[in-house]
Amino acid sequence: MRKLSIVILVVVLFVGCEKKAAEVNPLEFALKDLQGNEYTLSKLKGKVVIIDFWATWCRPCQQTIPIFNALYDKYKDKGVLILGIGLDKEESLKRFTEYNKISYPVLIGSQEIAKTYSISAIPHTFIIDKKGKVASHHIGFLPDLQTLLEKEIESLL
Repeated sequence: MRKLSIVILVVVLFVGCEKKAAEVNPLEFALKDLQGNEYTLSKLKGKVVIIDFWATWCRPCQQTIPIFNALYDKYKDKGVLILGIGLDKEESLKRFTEYNKISYPVLIGSQEIAKTYSISAIPHTFIIDKKGKVASHHIGFLPDLQTLLEKEIESLL
């Protein structure tokens, strides 16, 4: 019985120490989009920002593009900004973006920014609240991604 009590206490302590997503600060970046405009995360406070790390060769990433296009069209005038951080060479990103008619800004990423955000798999999506805090994040493609993101966006507006 004593061993069980100790195990429960240890589990409670570890769970209690876990930070909630909203308590974690996103890491600052200053990246340029494909037109040369610079985006700095700290200057986007007051908006809900969705950051999607992706690559042109990634099939699950390709599946998310229509979802992000639809979300961008629906919420861009309501204080939501979607930023796709492409982890490819600029020319590949330009061709892919034009061919797939990506409507939201695509930023030119690097291995450095992926490492800074601890990206180990793509797509990896972060939702940043109006105060500049990470509200949630998702790794991979989820069949109900659009519904999930719409609920999260609505709760943050």
